[in-house]
Amino acid sequence: MARLAAWDEVLSLHGELLGLDEDGSKARYNLTNSHDGRAGFCLALGGDESLNAARRLHLLRTAQASLQWCRDEGDSAVRAAAPAPFRELMAEEIADCERRIEMLERRIRRGGG
Repeated sequence: MARLAAWDEVLSLHGELLGLDEDGSKARYNLTNSHDGRAGFCLALGGDESLNAARRLHLLRTAQASLQWCRDEGDSAVRAAAPAPFRELMAEEIADCERRIEMLERRIRRGGG
């Protein structure tokens, strides 16, 4: 999971740069892009059946947290021309992520992985 740790480092760096950017716009865009990228990375691995269920659940929860950050704090220019469509897109992706988490949690409770 070295790549996930690398995503965390990128997010930390962009977060630090947010305070250095004159108006914060470029850094917020980059931070949103990084959260969005981490979410996509984690969603893809979260569906990889070759990983154990606990690892996949962690990845899906990480994706969910990044998507929620994008919805609440992100720059809509990353994926939409305006805030409303961006929030709607994020809400759809968060709902899908939550559905996948619930399915995996049920599977784990039944003893599957």
